[in-house]
Amino acid sequence: MIVDEEEGRIYLRATKDMEEAEDVFLVDHAWTFKQRQALKVLRENEKLRERLDNILKAYDKRAMPVANPFAKAKPSLDEYLKKVKESAEP
Repeated sequence: MIVDEEEGRIYLRATKDMEEAEDVFLVDHAWTFKQRQALKVLRENEKLRERLDNILKAYDKRAMPVANPFAKAKPSLDEYLKKVKESAEP
């Protein structure tokens, strides 16, 4: 991680060569809080609200380029009802 204090930016750089479709995980501990104080802290801290908003905007707009290997296929309603009908259990 490279911190550029003059520009107020942080840059991340890989420490080894990466393959084209290799996964990268970045954990951002933007906010640590006690649950009962969360609303008060959010109301009082505009910079925190802006930071969380930017994180959520970036996350919301990005689609995974490949299928998620952890996602489970969900049957359609018709498929589910057919499976229930064929099941031996009541």
